[in-house]
Amino acid sequence: ELKELFAAPQLLKHRIVLTLIYSAGLRGQEAINLKISDIDFERKTIHIRQSKYKKDRIVPLSDYMAKGLLKYISSKWNISLKINIKFIDFVKFRSARVQIISKV
Repeated sequence: ELKELFAAPQLLKHRIVLTLIYSAGLRGQEAINLKISDIDFERKTIHIRQSKYKKDRIVPLSDYMAKGLLKYISSKWNISLKINIKFIDFVKFRSARVQIISKV
């Protein structure tokens, strides 16, 4: 069932965001605020800043998701992974709101 869920979105960027939210256990607002520089591909972790109750937390990043993110980021642009751009802006969601992400 999960394979069908993740294959359902037509656009690759929607599949990536959906898979990232599910695999890392992110909340909608956390996904919106996530920056590319918050993703540590070497340690396979994601630094969630100012989450629920204004606390930071570290969540694991699966090998599969790390490979997919690196492939997607490098296929779009040759940018530094330390860039301070929101991930959601990078994948070009027009209106990054929790309601939009929940519909994907």
